[in-house]
Amino acid sequence: MKSHDIDKFVTEFPTLRLKINKGERHRIMHKNLRSKDGSLWFQPYSYKFRLYPTGLVVSHLGPVLREKFGSAHGQDMGRDYWYVNQLDEVKEIVKAFAELKI
Repeated sequence: MKSHDIDKFVTEFPTLRLKINKGERHRIMHKNLRSKDGSLWFQPYSYKFRLYPTGLVVSHLGPVLREKFGSAHGQDMGRDYWYVNQLDEVKEIVKAFAELKI
């Protein structure tokens, strides 16, 4: 999977901005949240993505992720994460994040 597919998709939403960090970790931030208040992170792998919300975003997107993908697939530094195989499913989550009324 190509991360630039998501990078381009994020730019379609005026409420979101994207920052790429070390290790191909992509941070999607909502314009109505300060960066220290939380983000949606994703990391591309060869055949899947790892998604993990942080901060206030956990309470907004955590239920959406659990409903769609079940229990978290693991934890990293105390943060739940989910592996997502389909690019369209990642886009659904990004769209839900963009449409949050925060």
